[in-house]
Amino acid sequence: MATALDGEQVRIETSEFLTLIGQSFQSRQEVINALFELMLKGGYVKTSYLTAVLEREDKMPTGLQTQAYGIAIPHSDPEHVNCSAIAIALLDQPVLFKNMADPTEDVPVQLVLLLAIAEKGSVTSVLARLAEAFMNPDILNHMSTTKTTKQLSSCLSDLIHGRLILDQ
Repeated sequence: MATALDGEQVRIETSEFLTLIGQSFQSRQEVINALFELMLKGGYVKTSYLTAVLEREDKMPTGLQTQAYGIAIPHSDPEHVNCSAIAIALLDQPVLFKNMADPTEDVPVQLVLLLAIAEKGSVTSVLARLAEAFMNPDILNHMSTTKTTKQLSSCLSDLIHGRLILDQ
């Protein structure tokens, strides 16, 4: 999929093969590792990506409490990415991430988007677009009702393309 962000064109792959639903993990490291393995298998990221994401998450956490539930968008610098993609996990039970606004606080996270952006300078605009969209509780509630990996990846694709229409 390709999407325009602030006048630039960024191609971001989403796929049911980069999607997990209903799995349980004991820690943020476990869920990040599971999503990393999907990305590595697909050739989207380099082996250095996992360490870079975990180190970045320790220094600059990505947990965000929304009105609906907690989300996290861990990511790394583009040098660890082969081609842009998002792996997504809708968890059976929340895992704790540190709060991006206050790293001393924990956020119980149910939706994790592992972001891999290859284009330098595009990470911030992609993050801003996702964070803005996820401030809408209707979007998160809609995503949480998906039952299959295909539905969830399609929902993410529609969200990024601006095609997600919710019934009122």
